[in-house]
Amino acid sequence: MLIHESLVAAMLIHGSLAAAVGYRAPPDAVKLFAASYSGKITTLSLEQQGYGSSLKSLFTNADSAPSPSWLLLDGKLLYSVDEGLNVPNGSVNVFEVGDDGSLKRTSRVGTIDGGVNGAFYADGAALVVPHYAGSAVTTYLIDKSSKSVTRHQNFTFTLPAKGPNPDRQEAPHPHQAIVHPSGNFILVPDLGADLVRVFRVDKNSKDITEVDPLKAAPGSGPRHAAFGTGKMHKRDERDDKDHSEDEHELFLYLVAELANTVTVYKTTCLPGETGLKFEQVQVASTYADKQPPNGTAAAEIALSASGTQVIISNRGDNGFSTAGKQSDSFATYSIDTAKGSLSPIGLFPAGGPFPRQFALNKAGDLVAVGLQKSGDVAVFKFDKEKGKFGDKVASINVGGEVVCVIWDE
Repeated sequence: MLIHESLVAAMLIHGSLAAAVGYRAPPDAVKLFAASYSGKITTLSLEQQGYGSSLKSLFTNADSAPSPSWLLLDGKLLYSVDEGLNVPNGSVNVFEVGDDGSLKRTSRVGTIDGGVNGAFYADGAALVVPHYAGSAVTTYLIDKSSKSVTRHQNFTFTLPAKGPNPDRQEAPHPHQAIVHPSGNFILVPDLGADLVRVFRVDKNSKDITEVDPLKAAPGSGPRHAAFGTGKMHKRDERDDKDHSEDEHELFLYLVAELANTVTVYKTTCLPGETGLKFEQVQVASTYADKQPPNGTAAAEIALSASGTQVIISNRGDNGFSTAGKQSDSFATYSIDTAKGSLSPIGLFPAGGPFPRQFALNKAGDLVAVGLQKSGDVAVFKFDKEKGKFGDKVASINVGGEVVCVIWDE
């Protein structure tokens, strides 16, 4: 079938060429979404081909331009945080996901610039966004019936003076928002202020209130964090009969971008859940058992599906070379579930330069990574028992700087 050149151009603009020429992903394919500073969100299909796999681009959508930086998926609704690079403001966008992976924007709300991350809270009824350049945290109420968000709260921060790294710590730089497993707190690592800001959540009103923060090491630049659980214990060790209030130890694993460290904290709730208490357990390099190379920057952190390993991505180390192509690294660690402490497993190639963000699939045996400087999305096998990366399953270049990739499962 021949398609007129002008029609092809129009379909490319609207991300509908694959559908127009009759291509449909096979029923056993898995979809992913990738965000790029080119302004595009790309729908990808991971498909089996003979004895291997391939990534194919199904659709592109530019309705989250100019700089979508973070993606969240809730059923058939995709939320995109637009960082607003080189423009006065950013935005939060909502898309309805079609069965074929196409995206239709249903809501766009302007916001402070510098939105780099986001998390659902209050059982998915609200969204919290940290703003790196905007030195702020904002919240939004979600209306799933109208497929929209509305602004709710805004917190802006200042510094009395520049931090130990004046080039990077000239102002507060909130970089991530993660929700405490109880749902009662939100934690926001602030790279510029050397803090992990803590907010208490009112699940009824969806309001959040700032409480005492975790103070990180001066000049370390906390970027991202993840929670992990350890051994089970009884709240009252004298009672061997009633186990209804038994609970796991809770640990926070905090990655610092400037120091290239991962710090482990034992985390407990203060009486009345008025705040959180943090007890430092360990500080380790983000390069497994090696010293961080000069000029590098730790990025993302996640726990394996089993909860017994930690995975961290490192940018700028050029630690691996495959077929003449330089690659930065993943570092993996095993967790001592009794203490929460980490033991290095090893370093593994990330498939290219600047693995800014990565995500595990539900089964925990595949890792998709966004390689910012090459514009690639790569998928690797992951041994969730041993905590080791395997072969690269597939990769594709989607253009621009890829800053986020998530699974649609």
